[in-house]
Formats: sequence, structure tokens, C-alpha cells
Amino acid sequence: MEVDGGNDSGDVLATIPLLPRGRLHAGWGAGNHLLFAALPVAAPIEGFGSDSAPEASSDEPTATTNVQWGCPSQNERRIAYDTLPLFKTLQRALKEAGKDRSSAGVAVLDFSRAVSDALANEDPGDEAAAETAREKALWDMLELFFATPRNPQGTAAEGLAQWLMRNQAALGGPHSPLAQQLDGLADFLPAEAAADYWECAARATAIGWVGAAVDVLCSHSALQRYADSSTLRADVQAEIGILEPVVLLLRRMPRYARPEGFDTAGRDFHDFTEFQQYRTNWVEQCREFLQSEAEWSAAEAKAPSTAKGLRAVLGVLAGSQPALVEATRSWPELLVALLLHTQPAARPQLDLRPLLRRSRQLRDRADGGESAEPPPPPLPPLASLPEMLLEAAEGDAQSVVATVAAAGCSPWFLAHAPLLMAASPRGHAALHAALPAHGGDQVEAYLLEYVAALAPHRATSRVAAEYLAWCPTHGAAAFERLLPSLPAASALHLAAEFQLPHLAAGVRRQVAAQHSSHGRMGAALAELAGMGDRDGAAHVLAPLLAEVATALTSSPQPELQPVQALSQLTWVLSSLPSAVAPPAATFLLAYQRLALAWDALRAPSQAADMATSKAEAAAAALGALSSAPRPLWLPLAAAVAPLIDSCPPAFDLADTQALLLRLQEIPEERYSLEAVPEGVPQLPMPGAAAEQQTLVVANAIARNLARAYVSP
Repeated sequence: MEVDGGNDSGDVLATIPLLPRGRLHAGWGAGNHLLFAALPVAAPIEGFGSDSAPEASSDEPTATTNVQWGCPSQNERRIAYDTLPLFKTLQRALKEAGKDRSSAGVAVLDFSRAVSDALANEDPGDEAAAETAREKALWDMLELFFATPRNPQGTAAEGLAQWLMRNQAALGGPHSPLAQQLDGLADFLPAEAAADYWECAARATAIGWVGAAVDVLCSHSALQRYADSSTLRADVQAEIGILEPVVLLLRRMPRYARPEGFDTAGRDFHDFTEFQQYRTNWVEQCREFLQSEAEWSAAEAKAPSTAKGLRAVLGVLAGSQPALVEATRSWPELLVALLLHTQPAARPQLDLRPLLRRSRQLRDRADGGESAEPPPPPLPPLASLPEMLLEAAEGDAQSVVATVAAAGCSPWFLAHAPLLMAASPRGHAALHAALPAHGGDQVEAYLLEYVAALAPHRATSRVAAEYLAWCPTHGAAAFERLLPSLPAASALHLAAEFQLPHLAAGVRRQVAAQHSSHGRMGAALAELAGMGDRDGAAHVLAPLLAEVATALTSSPQPELQPVQALSQLTWVLSSLPSAVAPPAATFLLAYQRLALAWDALRAPSQAADMATSKAEAAAAALGALSSAPRPLWLPLAAAVAPLIDSCPPAFDLADTQALLLRLQEIPEERYSLEAVPEGVPQLPMPGAAAEQQTLVVANAIARNLARAYVSP
């Protein structure tokens, strides 16, 4: 039998072996974990039909299978460990902020940037790291539209340029990232000898890396020779005449509401009207210089490659569409270039959709013209980037969630992206709305899906439990279900951290039960003593009590034999606090001392030692008889009857009278309906063995009383 993933992909999770004659039993483990057991059964009993319930046949083997899905990879486990503290910090901050949406927004933005840094801590050559880089690009995009405060004009050109810069390796398509190209220029002298020198200058200018573009142009050999000379040399005069104006125009490029830390070159504006006025004049200067043939003719004759490259850079600055298409290498780059150099006033909700369509069409035509083969399709989840970008720009959190879920994002991303989108008022209303059929909201629902992926694995089960603490609707029930599957130390730590003493008690009982089942009774008792569980300690001691009871009641003439297991528990039983020690502990200790003293009494020894052993045995017998469960008192008294009847008397008059009074209560107790301790046989009913033991004990007591009265 095959188990598939429940989707249309046809992926098979596992193949379950079935027995020729058997039944398949299935049960849930923790999270994404199913357990299957194929159990054999005997043939149907003749005359009862195939629906009869025959007993299982022990001659045939059983087959068990564990099925898990959504298993986190090594890289996903690293992300889980790195981002869990950030998640907890965010939840505490949101709890403290309450209904203060401003403080909550600041907390979410801090959380998002810290997560972005954690996702960026990767080896770019690793495929798993490349997949994480693609999710980081989506994460930073959601941060831009849902968590980052808008500038007064509501434009997104500079924000998208910074987004592209932070994720250029993932968004640059099949071409080399610009940063890698820029680093490669250092290997050439002169710098312009590199085949992609002018491509780097135009590409950096197009996507807003103006500082990098200035550095590229300033590395040109003509400017280097000019800087090293006190006078303008004739061999570089023509190139300097076009290089210096372009560098100056780049350094004066207007930038409106540029994000902090993004490309410091250019001139910043915070007033949009001033920005527009300045930019109009600046673009006109770029176009005028581009059309002034006097400066260009000499340079084209002297250094045609320099003139061509600088014309491409100026074309980008002037907003020429062919120049922008030529300078960029992917539709995200072209989109950013169109925003920066043609429509810096564009607003995401109104203008991004046509610009996105235009950039994709232009890029597709350009890529089709360069090669007969189309470029490879983007890898998941970036295949859905255009849809997500438009939905995020419009603030449609619900549509983004649906697209992300269908795009093949990791369970981690699905769990944390709603937290980010809920920072906006519209996203908060959509994602925190109650789900009638599920309970809770979508934020909690996706967190639970993530927990289900983490829970079955020992390396991440504790992380799963930490997340459940912040699921208000289903977290407590799921936490209680998951906790027993965690290592005991982790489970106890979490139960203490979240102040759940009843769950901690359950874990300690489970640990004690494991110790007890493996014969480690001392460890089990120590665990139960630590939590003050008297009933649990009694349950652990029940097998030992049953062993003693069997030894005392299996014969009409019981014998005292030390219990080997008790010899290893003497110290533990002696150290149990009185509030925790059950009556069985006191009796077992007294019985073991009596059995050992009885062995010493029967061993050959000197007369002086005999008297001492007899006194010790009498004291031990009194202790055991005083603590014995009622059903065991008579068999135990019969076992020590020879000591009671010994001469000289081992018991004084008061002790002997106490034994007589206790013996007189036995007939009434035979018909008592009081509860019997676990591990102890039922009260002896009238019979030959009980009558015989009563007679033996009564005769021993009578003779001892007689000796006590006649002794001097």
C-alpha cells in the first residue's frame, strides 16, 4: 500500500507492507508522523464467516512502518534555531505593546530585519543556501510593503532599489550578480580592459548603485593618469572631457526618501516638490550633454569604447528606455530602473502593475533577441514573485498568503510571513480574523503547521514546543500532547518555564515509569520523591510488596527470606521524606531488616552473639509487625512464632500483650470490606491455613505470657 502526500503531485511518501492475512492498524505520532502496524491474524473460524474476530497468530511476523513528511533539512534546522529567539522576543514585545499599533509595528520591523540578517548568513555556493536566499528575497519584499513605514509621498522606487540590492544574487536571474562582477574588475589593469567594465558601470547606474558606478568610472585609466599629473595631458584630454561631466552628474543624481544605509552617493531630498524641480533640471542637463557633439566627437575618435560606454551610462540617467533595457539583466532590475529613472513618483498601489507588466515584456523581448533559447524559468518560490509583488504592493495579505502557500515555500516561511504581514492594519484584520471551522486565526494555524513539521524530530521537537506557548487557542492542548515525546530534561525545563506544574508532574511520572519498567526502582522512587508523589511511590513498590506477600502466603508455614531487590533500595527507602514515603516503604524496610536478622539468628554463633542476634531479631519483628498490612500480619506473626515462643523470652510483657490484642482483631478483619493495598492478597477467609496460623501464634503468645509472669 502506498501513502501519498495528499496533493496532485503524485509523490509517494512511503510504501506500507501488508501481510497476506492480517490487519493494518494506523495511529498518529507527534506532528507529521503516522505509524502503521501490519498485524497477522488467524484464519476465520469456520462457520462464523469472514467478519469474525479471530485471535492473532504469533507464528507470523509483524511489520511496522513510520511515515514522516515535511522533514526539516539541516539548513532549515539551523534557521529554526537562529530565528526562535527572535520570534520569542517579538511575541513578548507584541504582548507588552497591547493595542498600541505603533509600538507593535516597530517590534515587527526590528524582528523582520533580524530575521533577514539570519537568513543572509549563508554560503552562496550551497544549493540549500540558494533556496534560503530566494525566500529571503520574498521576506524582504513583504517587509517593504507591510512593515516599513511609507514615505510622505508613498513612493516605492528607492525601497525597491534597496530590496534589489539586498537580494541581487537571488533576483538577478541566470546572470552573474553585479557585486560579483564589480569584484572581478580589480583583476584588470587598466580597469577598462575588463570585458564587462562598461556593462558594470551602466548596470550599477540603472539599479541605483550610484556609488558603485562612480567608483567604476573613477578607476578608468584616463582619470588615474590625470590625477597623477599636474597638468592635463593631451593623450587623455578627450576622455577626461566626457568622463568628468558624467561622474559629476552621477554624484548629483537626486534621490528622494532614500532608505538609511543604501548607497550614499547622490543628493538626498525629503521634500518631494524640491526633488521634482531639481530632477527636472538634472535630467535636462544629462540629455543636453548627451546631445552635445562637440565634446563627443573628439572622444569617439580617440577612445571609441570609452565614448560608447559613457553614452550608455548617460542614456540610463536620461531615462532612455532602450538604454535601461540594455543595462539590466532581469525583469526585477528593469522594474527598479524604470522606477528610478522614468517614474520616481510612482505609487505601488496605483502604478506598479503596468510598470511590472511593461518590464517583463521588455525583458522577455530582449532575452529572446539575445539567444535562440529562452532563459531558464525561475526556481521556486520565485516563480510566483510577480504575483506576490503585486499583491503585496496592494496590501492584500490574504492573497499573498494563498500565493505563498502555493509557491512551494518552506513551513518556516509559511509560519512567519503572516506575522510580518499582520503589522499593517489591513493585514492584521485579515490574518487575525477568527476561523470558524478551525478555531484561532491564520497566524496560529500556520504556526501549528510549522510545529507539526518540527515535532517528530528529536533535534527540533523542543523548538516546536517553544512555538506552542504562543498559540493561544490550540497551543495548550498541543503542548500537552507533545511534551511526553520530548527528552525529559527539556520537557521539565519547558514545563517550569511556562509554569505548568501539572505537566511537569506528568513528565516525572512518565520518567519514573520508564525507570521502573527497566528495573531501576531507586531512580523511579527518587523521581517521585522529588515531586512528592506518594501514590506513585506506592505503585512502584507494589511488585516488591507482592513478592513479599507471595512468600508469606504461599505456604501454611511461611518463611522469612530477604528480598534481593530490597537490598539495593535500603538507602533510597530510608531517605524518603515522611510525606512521600507510603506505608509499603516502611513495611518493606522493616521486613528486610527482619529477614536479615532472622538469617543471622539461624547461623551458628557464640552464645553472646546469639543473645545479641535474638534481641535484634525481636526488635525487627516488632517493627515489621507494627507496619505490616493487615492481610500480612497473621502470616508474618506465624513466621516469627518461634521467636515469640523462645526461652528466655525475646519479648517483654507489654510487647506480648500488644501482640495478643492484635491477634484478637484478626477474626473481625477476615470479613472486613476495607480496601487492600496494591500487591497484597485479599484478606484470608476462614480456612485450614488461617486457622492453623492463628493457633500457632496464639500458643506462642500464651507460652511467652506464662514465662513473662513467672520470670523473676
